[in-house]
Amino acid sequence: MCVRLGRGLALIGFVFAAGLAPALAQGRLSGTLEAPDVRGYLVIACFADAELGCDEARSGYAEISATGARAAWVIDVAARGPYLLLAWRDTNGDGDAQEHELIVLSDATGEPSLVFAPAGGLAIAAAGAPAVGPPPGGPIAAATPAGTLHPDLVGIWQQTRAAAGDYRSLITGFTFSMTSGFSAQLRLRPDGTFDYAFYSSGVATDCAFSSHLEQAVGTAALEAGSRLALRPAARRIKVNHCARSGVIESDLSPLVFDARIDESFDLYGHRSWTLSLDGGPVPLALTLLHRPPTANPPQPAQPSDFVLGVDPPYREVVGLWSSHPNSDLGFFDSATNAWHVPESNGAQHLWVRFLDGGGYELARAWPSYGFEGVCKKDYVYYERGRAQFVVTENVGGQNDHFVGHARFAAQDARLVVNVRECDQDDGATPYQLTPQVSYYRWIWFAASTGVGPIPESLQLSCDWQLSEWQFMVCSGSTYVRRQ
Repeated sequence: MCVRLGRGLALIGFVFAAGLAPALAQGRLSGTLEAPDVRGYLVIACFADAELGCDEARSGYAEISATGARAAWVIDVAARGPYLLLAWRDTNGDGDAQEHELIVLSDATGEPSLVFAPAGGLAIAAAGAPAVGPPPGGPIAAATPAGTLHPDLVGIWQQTRAAAGDYRSLITGFTFSMTSGFSAQLRLRPDGTFDYAFYSSGVATDCAFSSHLEQAVGTAALEAGSRLALRPAARRIKVNHCARSGVIESDLSPLVFDARIDESFDLYGHRSWTLSLDGGPVPLALTLLHRPPTANPPQPAQPSDFVLGVDPPYREVVGLWSSHPNSDLGFFDSATNAWHVPESNGAQHLWVRFLDGGGYELARAWPSYGFEGVCKKDYVYYERGRAQFVVTENVGGQNDHFVGHARFAAQDARLVVNVRECDQDDGATPYQLTPQVSYYRWIWFAASTGVGPIPESLQLSCDWQLSEWQFMVCSGSTYVRRQ
């Protein structure tokens, strides 16, 4: 890629890939920049035009003033795209970009990626950039300038408990047993502002039902590396405590917590972060609503007891399979990126298709994914690539029940995260994911008419360490033939 870049953002000479799918929407691009030292970089969203190269009128940029190995950036764009994302620092001071001064958002093959707005979690990383972020089980590194928050803190953090211990309001002094539990939410934004809400209810000795709803907005700061200070600009408490009910306009004293981030995994093996806050009325362990995908997710090694085959998908498994006869098969169109969240009909919306010659594709729509909080999210996932099969057992020697291993090497992986019931944070964010390799144990049963008609079925069992998004397939592992 030959590039000349002036401060007027006139980028020329890169190869524009025509015929791309239309964008989902316009709005905002956001993500992180990783480099040995990020200070002084410009992150540039260059609108890719087939004739002009970079159309300056529809491009945008963000200046990085932070120091350290990583910084968050946000660029508001007026057009939908496509955009080439790159970071540039003028190391020799000549005002022109040289290739060695550029960091380009690239796909898994090293080719430049074009993205569409809105999109988040876009990680631009220099070769050899150190891995940064909170160590598992450790304090949060405060490597951000004043007025901003460390990127690992930014997001919507939530926790819901059906029942908990005793609660004592530090402001009203009311105490009750949280037999009905609590719901907590903390929204932390890149500019350092926050929204905080804590609702709890239960039974008190002097009241059959007591509840507190505390709400605050203001600015947040990380102090001494491990203390999160919330300084309210407005704060109120709505109390329902029998005769002593009403709204209390509280003082604006800071809420200060001892904070730490731990990497966590949910019931399905999905990776996220947990933010632990101590120092309030009750200890909190808030889960991040959505952890943006990383550019370099951990790739599991081939398991020692996995048998690597060289066969393409066998004739018996070629075709389209779904996890339920009523699974929606049309919730994602890979040619246009068009998607929808299927209506609830009692079925998992998961399908896999094996092609002659070794190809495969699979997709999963997962409405209302997650277990915590009032904000909801839907996942739509798509993957395609090459599959290698091997038979490890012809069960019973009757050629109607086979077991084997399969290696899925993805070449394209995409994700849409749809946040809803979350007020101003509602909206969909598409991601182009880093393709990964996944390992499965497969079982195929032929149709039979013994005691009764039993349909042909296929199982994909996840017996080994999962790749980053493999849990989307593993939670629904038995398939029926659709075509």
